[in-house]
Amino acid sequence: MSAAQEPALASHSTSSPAAKVKGAGNGARHHSPKLQSSSRFARINGISSSTSSSSKPKESPSIASKAFFPLFPGVASALDESPWTSGYNTPTLGAAVHNVAERAEEALQKLADHRKGGVLERIARTTLSAAEQIERLVQYEIFSRANAIGGLDNMWLLIDGISSFNPICTATYTFKEPARLDDIRESMARQIGHFPKYTQKLADVGRFFHGTVFINDDDFDMSWHIRSETLPGAAGKRELESFASDFIARDWDYTRPLWSVAVLENFVDQDTGAKGACVIRGHHTLADGQGFIMSQLFVTSLGSKLESMMADGAQLLSDAKQGKALPSRMNKKLASLDRFHGTIALQLVMMALYWTSWLVSLITDLAGCITLAVSTSFFFLATFWRQRYVTASYPGPRKPEKEFSVSPSFPLGEVKLISKAFSGVQPGTLLDKVQGGKRYSRPLLGTHLTVNDIICTVIADVINDELDRRPDEPGLLNRLRRLSHRILPSPIGIMIPISIREPGDWSMRNLSTGGIAYLPTTNGLPTDVRVLHRRLHTTHSRLNILKNSLLPKIFFYMIQLTGQIPVAFPIPFGLLPKVGWNVLRWPTVWVTERVLTSFTAVVTNVPCPSKQRIELAGQEVVRWTALPPQAGKGTLGIGICSYGGDFTISISADRVPESEGVAARLTESFQRRWKQYVDTSRALIEKTGSATDGKSNKRSRPSSRSSAVKSPTKRRTSSASSSAASTSSAASQASTLASTREEEKTSKTE
Repeated sequence: MSAAQEPALASHSTSSPAAKVKGAGNGARHHSPKLQSSSRFARINGISSSTSSSSKPKESPSIASKAFFPLFPGVASALDESPWTSGYNTPTLGAAVHNVAERAEEALQKLADHRKGGVLERIARTTLSAAEQIERLVQYEIFSRANAIGGLDNMWLLIDGISSFNPICTATYTFKEPARLDDIRESMARQIGHFPKYTQKLADVGRFFHGTVFINDDDFDMSWHIRSETLPGAAGKRELESFASDFIARDWDYTRPLWSVAVLENFVDQDTGAKGACVIRGHHTLADGQGFIMSQLFVTSLGSKLESMMADGAQLLSDAKQGKALPSRMNKKLASLDRFHGTIALQLVMMALYWTSWLVSLITDLAGCITLAVSTSFFFLATFWRQRYVTASYPGPRKPEKEFSVSPSFPLGEVKLISKAFSGVQPGTLLDKVQGGKRYSRPLLGTHLTVNDIICTVIADVINDELDRRPDEPGLLNRLRRLSHRILPSPIGIMIPISIREPGDWSMRNLSTGGIAYLPTTNGLPTDVRVLHRRLHTTHSRLNILKNSLLPKIFFYMIQLTGQIPVAFPIPFGLLPKVGWNVLRWPTVWVTERVLTSFTAVVTNVPCPSKQRIELAGQEVVRWTALPPQAGKGTLGIGICSYGGDFTISISADRVPESEGVAARLTESFQRRWKQYVDTSRALIEKTGSATDGKSNKRSRPSSRSSAVKSPTKRRTSSASSSAASTSSAASQASTLASTREEEKTSKTE
């Protein structure tokens, strides 16, 4: 790291919001127990009051660690490394163990000094040597237990290599003017100051009964992680997508922090006027999607407001639970009650409304567990063995090469247009005539369509169209599959990540769960109003099955428990050890591969600043895209990113010669299909005389909840965090907290 970068790290490390999180890098170092310089444990690890550990030469691995390593990888770390050098917090129990060992050492040392050459001296020194190893193991045991990553983070490491799965999150930025390499490095230095996890690497990967931990990388070099690259040829959009395809497919060096940045100063986009680009990738073990976006937003022009916005969302939720929140902040319709704010009577009423709504929501979501379990089980059993993929099938292992493509930008106003045209009951029906035959964004009768309902429907349309265009593959099994498609339902299965992050949570832990939504399909790409209405509302119903259930959250916490005992995931000794004689590994890997390939795509909605443009490294960002990882062989990764009043989708796919160019074909098909939806919506609104804007056209649909206060449950509190990262004021965050239940849960998707 350069001298210019070191002050930036130092100046931000103390004020970092991430440092407030327990066990988060440099911020936790101040809480480590103080060691006396006479301690044997301190001497072992080069810790003293006069010299630093960095001045000590590194010792070679001990004989004991070399003996343990082949069967129990990671035990070498316990024998040869000090937990105190990691910068993490070792609990008070560690200090107690140290103090007991210190006193025992002093007694044995006195005995050895006074009994020179005798039997007691040899016994004392042998005991001291054995105690040295025991103390080191005990101290590391305490450290690793306290700082082990969660089971979901560890899951990415356990399934690494199965179906060539690569858990990578990718973001691309294009700028109004080229961002220089030095400016990007300066921004990343500030980011590292706030989020020290970017300077840490993995340790103890693959241990049976101990979780993996992040430790400080003493050899961290920012220049290795941030490099300047040059695009070939015209250096335009096509060249950028080609570079990103190769960038995504690069292997990870697990001896270093798991992230990298490529700065492309010669990029030029004639369509958007962008000059210069930046591509960032990170391993999912380092953070989840919201963690990456949150840390990146912190060093943009929005960063100065971000911390107060996050804190405001957390405070609003806390006040709502106690009935102290301003009524108008919970729901604008309650503004007339603001004058009574602070009175005991209003506080009791507001608190009762909040917890009543919370209880009703909890009961509904518990009942939704049954619906989701039955629905997912049925579609999984009906489709996993005949799942269709947009990439051509081929024998053998998965090809490592990738494709990447980004769609043009679409105005968010068009999303509202489609929502207005197709929300509510079907046009032309008797119920439609009851409300005057006009279309409303918030209809009196029927369902309001959200942004995810609309975009996911179009995505399912273009995927199904691409599948229908593929030539029939030879073979008896493929013939039976084609026959089954005529008899059994063949929905488009998409994996949707769901964030459960609490408002104000700055940690980069993986706090995302998810589930599979099975979206309906049709023949061709119809534009009939009734067909489109049915498609959109069926998608809404399928997504609601996933949203209105606690099952994904229950599975999340069950998987998290395996972080302390990795060998228990997904069944005891199912994936560990990774050796041929493990009779349980082969069937476990087979089942895991079936799960990873049981859907067509991973689709995530990334919480970016949707209404304004931001600056990164001193330059205005013209376009921002974010991409989730693909799952198993043949699946897609699709990211929806709303930024600066527009939204784009980005797609990654396996590069297979027989289906090469599929990612670009899908983004082009999305553009055409989206135009069909917009044109049909505009024609419907004009036909029904619903084109007049204004509040008079927005009728609020009565809530199925008994309360007028739209209070989020703990599972939905992540909407506040997501909103804080994607809006420009705390007021808009409060508005998100008070939005309808469907929109609250929709905003949770990463």
